[in-house]
Parts: sequence; structure tokens; C-alpha cells
Amino acid sequence: MASFFLRRPAFAWVIAILTMVAGLIALTRIPIAQYPAVAPPTVIVYADYPGASARTVEDAVTAVLEQQMHGIPGLLYLDASSEGGATAGYCAMGIRVRAIRPATMVRMAITHANAGRRRKKDAMALLD
Repeated sequence: MASFFLRRPAFAWVIAILTMVAGLIALTRIPIAQYPAVAPPTVIVYADYPGASARTVEDAVTAVLEQQMHGIPGLLYLDASSEGGATAGYCAMGIRVRAIRPATMVRMAITHANAGRRRKKDAMALLD
């Protein structure tokens, strides 16, 4: 079979070009819903604890949030860091999780974490 195409290089080029054209036509006709999700849904959690050191924020806020976030179904990874009087956490969900649900699940986890705390005035903001 290879010798057939070696003796007829123009025919091999035509077959290759037709294959590429067919692929481009198929690519333009695929519905957008068929494309895979490239980036997982991400929710950013920012908590501010004015006047506290990074160690205090880590112990009082970040550790509590991380503990609650690990219970969220579909969580791929959680990255949290504390600096000064603030902490930031990045929650990445699995691609099978609908786009609206991750923020709702994180809000519920934060509400649960705040309910467990004794102090009611905790300066926390959630950025979607």
C-alpha cells in the first residue's frame, strides 16, 4: 500500500488535503455543548481580619475555612494562604459541577463555618 502512494505523491497530497478539509468542516459543525470544559469552575474566598497577624488569621480563619471546604462535593483542590490580616482561598471544582453550584456550595460552607464560631462579627467577604 505504501508503494502505491510513493509512486503517486500527488494522489497522497490530495487525500491529505481532503482529510484536513473534512476535519475543518466537521469542527465548525460541532455544537458548542460538545466541547469539553477546559478550566474547572473556580471560587475565590477572601477573608479579612483587621489587626490580626498572619499566624492568627491562619489559625482562626483559614484553618476553619479549609476544614469546611474539604467537605464540598466535587472539590478538586483548595489553595489558601494567609498574609497580614487577610486570607485568600481558591477552590477549584470538578468539570462535572454546574457553573452556579460551586459558589452556592462555598457560601454554605462559609455560613456553616461562621455558625460554628463564637464571635458573630467576623469581617468576611465572598468574591465570585
